[in-house]
Parts: sequence; C-alpha cells; structure tokens
Amino acid sequence: MELRYSESITLDCPHCKSKCQYVRLSGHHFCKSDSKHHTPYGCSNCKGKIIVFFTDSIFPKGTPNILSGYSPTVATWNPKTSLKLITDPDIRSDFVEAIECFKYGLYNATMVMTRRAIHREMI
Repeated sequence: MELRYSESITLDCPHCKSKCQYVRLSGHHFCKSDSKHHTPYGCSNCKGKIIVFFTDSIFPKGTPNILSGYSPTVATWNPKTSLKLITDPDIRSDFVEAIECFKYGLYNATMVMTRRAIHREMI
C-alpha cells in the first residue's frame, strides 16, 4: 500500500515519538534539485513540524502524488543552563519563550524574546 498526498496523514512523529495525525500547514512547493514536492505538516499531538516529500505520480495527470519520505524541520534544543538560576519569573518566561521559538525555527521571534529577556535583566 502506498501513501498518497492528503490534507492529513498519520505518521510516526520524530518529535514526540508517537504515531500521530499530521495536518497540512500550507501548500506544496516543487524543488528542482530533488524533483520532489515539499509540503509542511504539523503534528496534532506535540505541534512539531515536519516536511513531507512527494514524488510525481506515474499515473495520469490529476492523480495524487506518492509519499517518498519525511523529516523534522528543526532539531530539538534545550538550554545549557538551569532555568532555576533565573529568579525573575518575567525574565524566565521570556527566555523560555525564546527557546520554544528556536525549537520551531522561528528565528526572528527567538531574537526578539532573547533581546527582551536580556534587556529586562540589565534593568
């Protein structure tokens, strides 16, 4: 049985290590370098994001593409310092939000929240 393109699919989540329902986040994008369609999906359990790769179908035009693989979009990351060392709850909250932003590849938001945490600490 082959898995075809769909609005939602069930896969083993590389983030939370369970079989989960994934929902398509946006449209697909064709990549010329690997001749595959790349489509972002989000895990309904942990909200982790993956990129799913579909190959062009050999069937008549209009037939769904066939799944050829998937991978996480970003790796998990944890702070190298203990959050307990940050005594101010507002600063700790900003730092935790920066870490979460980084985990999901939201790098501009990561920089904003990190700057805010540092700024609050300096005051």
